Amino acid sequence: MERRLGRMIRSMSFGGNFGFSASGSGHPGIDVYESESEVLVYMDVAGVDPGKLSVVLERERLTVSGEREFPILDLCCIHQLEIDYGPFQRSINLPTPVDPDGATSVCRHGLLVVRIPKRITRGRVRIPIS
Repeated sequence: MERRLGRMIRSMSFGGNFGFSASGSGHPGIDVYESESEVLVYMDVAGVDPGKLSVVLERERLTVSGEREFPILDLCCIHQLEIDYGPFQRSINLPTPVDPDGATSVCRHGLLVVRIPKRITRGRVRIPIS
């Protein structure tokens, strides 16, 4: 209901940026996968300039922020408005300890892919005495 009402109000006015919803329904979608060696995060960032994306990894928390800019058009009326515009930030907790030094990201065809190697945990380790 909040999303529909927001869209209705935005379609009646045409001033400024149209921000992503704080309720989570307007955030870019994220998929998280885990293999034996890494965690993969896919994020839908269609229409977002990759140069305006920020990817920050802090311990086991990944934060992606950016902005989808509203296209500047010479319009007199909006008939349908389904794409969310404006700044966004999305943070997720990763399912396992990771190694931030080996993390990489690439943005292709509107999809941000972040690959983060898992931190290798060695159960019991014998420590030599010198």
